[in-house]
Amino acid sequence: MTWHVANSLETLRRQLDARFPGRSLAADGGIGDAAHQTRDSDHNPWYGPGIVTARDFTHDPAHGLEIQQVADQLLDSRDPLIKYVIANRRIATNRTWQWEPYSGANPHEAHFHLSVVADPLCDDA
Repeated sequence: MTWHVANSLETLRRQLDARFPGRSLAADGGIGDAAHQTRDSDHNPWYGPGIVTARDFTHDPAHGLEIQQVADQLLDSRDPLIKYVIANRRIATNRTWQWEPYSGANPHEAHFHLSVVADPLCDDA
């Protein structure tokens, strides 16, 4: 199957790369690993013609990328493409735009997770 990460998420990746040159990519990721493929996940190419609607971005304070700051800015934007954000054991969805406790297996402290809505606009850069 041919797949790609939603263009809106790739645009954000390029913006973060430009804003935080040399940032670590250690926990960055788009398509899910084998564990993700066994369950429903926005890291799987499930929408449209093989579009992955989630991406992770590495916490790298040494290069200025503080995941909580970026995650808060994304929430403050109330961008209609945002489905939810996970960072530092908290999750916020586009229903409330408020942080709530997150108890998933991965606490998302080494990276933040951003999912975009399943909409044709998610693939617009």
